[in-house]
Amino acid sequence: MAGKKKISRDEEAYYVSVKNPLETRRHLLESTKKSVMSLQNYHRLLLIRTEKLKHLENLKQSIKELAYLNNRLSQNLPDYNTEIINSFKKNKHVEKKVPKSTKPSEKHAVEHESKHEQHSELHKLEASLAAIESKLRELG
Repeated sequence: MAGKKKISRDEEAYYVSVKNPLETRRHLLESTKKSVMSLQNYHRLLLIRTEKLKHLENLKQSIKELAYLNNRLSQNLPDYNTEIINSFKKNKHVEKKVPKSTKPSEKHAVEHESKHEQHSELHKLEASLAAIESKLRELG
């Protein structure tokens, strides 16, 4: 071991010349910009997918509830004669609008928090994209 010589970091340094360093830097920044933009698009796609799944679950729950309420209603309604109902429909055509109840649910608050967390990542990507674009403007 006495015959081995240690090589310092300075002696290991290896330098390469780059032709057109500004042009190379511009190309690197542009490719970085494109990759950040694709990440943003992917993140937006994920947000849309999660919202779609939440809406589908909400729709399924609503359909189940409507089916249950329809069954209860049909069980509680008395038997009827179809001839009487048909004659009644012919005589009167009355439509009533039912006002919708607007009650904020607890699920909405939880969904809002998760959207805020996901939007913060999107804002980070937008900030990095803005930084890259400013560097590109500085270069030329």
